Amino acid sequence: MKIITQALFLLFYFNSIFSSSAKEKDILIGILENHEDEEGQNFYNHKKYVRIAFTKNKNDWEKYIKLKKDKNGGFSKEIDINGKWYKYDLKNFHLYYPSEIKWNVFYKGRIIDNLSSISTPYPEPKGKYIDKDDVLSSCNIGIQKIKELDELRFKKEKYINKKAINSKYLVLSTKKNNQNKDIIKEFTPTTSEIQKAIDFLHKKMYFTKKGKEYKLKKSYQTNNGNIKIIILDMDTIEDDECSCGKEHPKWTINACIALINGKPKLIGKSNIEFIDAGDYDNNGKIEYLFKFDTGFVINYILFYDNFEKQIEFEVFSS
Repeated sequence: MKIITQALFLLFYFNSIFSSSAKEKDILIGILENHEDEEGQNFYNHKKYVRIAFTKNKNDWEKYIKLKKDKNGGFSKEIDINGKWYKYDLKNFHLYYPSEIKWNVFYKGRIIDNLSSISTPYPEPKGKYIDKDDVLSSCNIGIQKIKELDELRFKKEKYINKKAINSKYLVLSTKKNNQNKDIIKEFTPTTSEIQKAIDFLHKKMYFTKKGKEYKLKKSYQTNNGNIKIIILDMDTIEDDECSCGKEHPKWTINACIALINGKPKLIGKSNIEFIDAGDYDNNGKIEYLFKFDTGFVINYILFYDNFEKQIEFEVFSS
């Protein structure tokens, strides 16, 4: 009887906090992650799942779930609830999210489909080097299972846009918009635009000039051409020899530059990927979502207000 009473109290406690919180923060951005071509990354015995990332709070975006960092930069066992830090129970971590979320699926800034995700208890993590507490509190932050009917539908590839089926990441939003055309598209930048990005990188990244080879990796622009995103691969060789008397090995990084009305801005470097852009809160302004992967930490970075503001959602990769 005591156990049942405690369970009912816990359920009432979480529902009272998060049901009210979800109503106040009803505009959410999530990511539909597709890891079907990878080893590992298997959650709920599925390779495709939803990750809740951001919520709109008045005029700004913020992380939906905030975990406190410890002194070593990892996540501690405390979560921010309405501005206060509380110890959380990993077994009930799924209760920190709404029980079900109805999403609009975006591709190139317009809605192509919809789905629902649900919160269920996290499965036991498996793997020789996996720490149970760390995985449940960091790698799987924000993850929800796709509702079974929607998952069956996706397996039949009934997307409006067939190209979206193979996308590794698709942006989700709880807010609809009336956009019926692609907001962003791939394009070929001019030689002068690429050179402007390269010159800007020389000023910002402090690399030596010897042995650099720049190669255009990806490039995108908005329909009006005001925003252009240029991602460059750079093969770099250091000038100096290492202590062993041999030259440093060649290594490759990439960097992303946004040309905002022709003015360059560094979005990120090392291993950054553009996911998509769209008006995810239907306020007439475009948000831009990027993914930055160090191999240990994954950051989803959302830029908004014409790239003047940004918010990061950080998770540890497994």
